Amino acid sequence: MSDPTPPPPGSASAAGELQQLLLATEDITGFLDELVVLAAKLLPGEVSCGMTLRRDRAVVTVASSDTRASQVDEIQYGHHEGPCLHSLATGEVVVVDDLAADERWGDYQMPALGHGSARRCRCLCAATAR
Repeated sequence: MSDPTPPPPGSASAAGELQQLLLATEDITGFLDELVVLAAKLLPGEVSCGMTLRRDRAVVTVASSDTRASQVDEIQYGHHEGPCLHSLATGEVVVVDDLAADERWGDYQMPALGHGSARRCRCLCAATAR
């Protein structure tokens, strides 16, 4: 029997931080706020994180690691398009290597870059109540 694949570097400390976060926060709002800050801290480079949920056809940012994340989410909502909305609609992981060269969401692209959006982004979708 072969050895299982080792966990990624830092995953044990990230799991420990997540557990501490669960124990230290008093409510779900505080937990989500801290979760996106932790995610931004653990990812390499200059990263902003936001968490968007859909409920009853409306989308809302429930947590942001910083102002840039919430501003870029609002741009997506205003234009009804963008990588995170696409991920939410399809359940696909969306990877944007260079937003300046990515034309999938034309009306979103320039305003997002104008608000200091990172040129690279990854959007993940989780199942939410409809």
